Amino acid sequence: MNKEYTKKILELAVTLLDEYNDTLGNKGCNDWNHPDNWTEEDIKLFGHDAWGANGSPTNEDDAERPVTMDFQAVSTVSMLIKKLSDDMCKCVCACTCTDVK
Repeated sequence: MNKEYTKKILELAVTLLDEYNDTLGNKGCNDWNHPDNWTEEDIKLFGHDAWGANGSPTNEDDAERPVTMDFQAVSTVSMLIKKLSDDMCKCVCACTCTDVK
């Protein structure tokens, strides 16, 4: 898969997740459990990403609260994919620029 197409797929994933997030936010029960194979550290990191993304933690303990709402999990994954996509683009641009002589 070429890099430009990969970036477009990642952007599509973000768009679809954002739309799904809106749907989840409108349903009644929003319980979510982390995958069984996640370590305590994974759970803390995901909580830190989730709570840090919207500026809600007031201290480090708040930032490590586990994510328990499905729409928050989807929103966090969307944000992380967007960050990965942006980082990938920066890397591709940097590699391309350094290859040019």
